[in-house]
Amino acid sequence: SEELVEHLKISKFAQVYHVKRLRNVDGHPYVIENTCMPAAIVEDLTLKICQGSIYKYIEEELKLSIGSSHRKMQARKASQAESEILEIPAGDPIIYSSQS
Repeated sequence: SEELVEHLKISKFAQVYHVKRLRNVDGHPYVIENTCMPAAIVEDLTLKICQGSIYKYIEEELKLSIGSSHRKMQARKASQAESEILEIPAGDPIIYSSQS
């Protein structure tokens, strides 16, 4: 999107990692986390890295410092897909958070 291109300061043709992860609390689905990162900066991102700490990988392996991130939050009703992942009824209220 234009908003993402502007925020990440990348070309509209640049490749971007879109990482979607499910966080659990006490064994129950709690948060669906969406993160977008420019592939040219966060190189060689793998599934194994995404299953751990992406920020630790960026700082310790790539030796980059994280200057900022942009988190957008909104209250809305859970979509059918989100309700299945979070194991809640469709239409239940959720807080939607995305980060870039």
